[in-house]
Amino acid sequence: MKKLLLFYLNILIPIPFLFFIAKGNHAVTFVVLLLIYCLVYRPFIDAYRLYSKGIISREDLSKSFYKAPLWHYQYFSELYLKP
Repeated sequence: MKKLLLFYLNILIPIPFLFFIAKGNHAVTFVVLLLIYCLVYRPFIDAYRLYSKGIISREDLSKSFYKAPLWHYQYFSELYLKP
């Protein structure tokens, strides 16, 4: 996932689905899916991008799940700005 556009698409594709669930008055489903997106999906996508760029090792991939959920923001410029 070295392409920046592909990374952004992977981040943004689930968002319309979350809004669709929210508009349908399914509050519990929306909250559960939002938690899955924030605590599982996004950390995995961010860690995989850092791994594919060679910034973190394979062993560090698991840090995105058991460490603080925002640990990857120390690599903000590598994640979001550099292709």
